[in-house]
Amino acid sequence: MDLFLSLGLPIIIIVGFIRLFKVKWPFALSIIIGLSAFSTFIVDFTYCEILKTQCEPDALNAVGYFFHWLLVSAITSVLDFSFYKLFTKK
Repeated sequence: MDLFLSLGLPIIIIVGFIRLFKVKWPFALSIIIGLSAFSTFIVDFTYCEILKTQCEPDALNAVGYFFHWLLVSAITSVLDFSFYKLFTKK
């Protein structure tokens, strides 16, 4: 459940948003990068403010934010690019 909430849900939402509005691939990459960075802080807000868990400040939070952004960006880019190539007919 933790992995789905922190990685799976943002990936599904970002890919769904991009495919819903039929964004072309070069512009979609900038949207993926921006929404992936935003999803990092949304996940942190969900855990800290809504669920009231994992609120302790840590020196490695910035490293965790960077790797979360990197994972969400990479997985979302691969999924969206594959959907873009699979469902667009030329």
